[in-house]
Amino acid sequence: MDGEPNIVHYSDTVTVEIADRFSKFGRPRVEVDPQLVNEDDLIRVLCLAGTGMRCFFYNGNNKMPFNAVVFNETSKACSLTVLGKDLPSERHRGNSSETLLSCAVEAKLGESTVKSRRSESVKVEVVGKELRTTLSIEAVQKLFNIEDSVVFRCQSNKGSLCHFYTDGSQVPFRSVPFRTEYQHCHISVSAEELLGERGSQLRTEVSVSCAVELTMDGEPNIVHYSDTVTVEIADRFSKFGRPRVEVDPQLVNEDDLIRVLCLAGTGMRCFFYNGNNKMPFNAVVFNETSKACSLTVLGKDLPSERHRGNSSETLLSCAVEAKLGESTVKSRRSESVKVEVVGKG
Repeated sequence: MDGEPNIVHYSDTVTVEIADRFSKFGRPRVEVDPQLVNEDDLIRVLCLAGTGMRCFFYNGNNKMPFNAVVFNETSKACSLTVLGKDLPSERHRGNSSETLLSCAVEAKLGESTVKSRRSESVKVEVVGKELRTTLSIEAVQKLFNIEDSVVFRCQSNKGSLCHFYTDGSQVPFRSVPFRTEYQHCHISVSAEELLGERGSQLRTEVSVSCAVELTMDGEPNIVHYSDTVTVEIADRFSKFGRPRVEVDPQLVNEDDLIRVLCLAGTGMRCFFYNGNNKMPFNAVVFNETSKACSLTVLGKDLPSERHRGNSSETLLSCAVEAKLGESTVKSRRSESVKVEVVGKG
């Protein structure tokens, strides 16, 4: 009307019924590993379902599958392995391409052959050659004592940031900028930090890996993960157990005295630390009778890490040095205890 489109009237509705005879087995599920790959890397695509004869793999909204695979009744899945560069792509961003992968399953139910709904889609990104990283991790040595620092280098031909992981964790324990001029990232970390919350034992193996992050189209992407390197950390003090710190009281005024005890099976002297500081703020001679070191300090003289209004907080821990045979060895740090000091104002 007047040259402009207008909807004049809506019809009544018509109801249709859609049968999904495969529904009692649930909707298929697709899994892709990895989801971010270089074009020459292999991608494994699984289609998981309750039953089936074969699976069909789709990209995007295409009606025709790009591949079909026989269903394995033992694993309840179809498995497809394909190179990144052979994967059908839908969208290109600079030197990378993206696609959404899904699958459907065909099965025999009685005398009929039925097909499931498609699974939900999983996004896969394939990176071209000029953004490819070749990654390795190098430890300067492989055996360390608890008091040592451990040096790792994560090498790649390019990157913006490196992430370091322990024992297959997906959460990095340290992230550092990539050094383009040297084509690597470099960290020095205490053996204590690598052990984390693991229990005390004479020797502990820790696996470390790294990943390089690249910025593509203004977005950070982890392109590749390295293999792992295993280092061994020796804790010769472990037979006496991990020291324990006790603080009384844990909430004080700045002019109050705090008593800090470091308890251990043996020792010559104790070192007291605040937070993650590598250097102790005090050292005290070990008392073999009480099996402890005792430190008394005013609240205002305690090193603080965090201020909240008129109060400050710190985490206190301790380590013990002892004579074992001809050697002087140092224990792991104790677990930390939080102390809060309230100011006068």
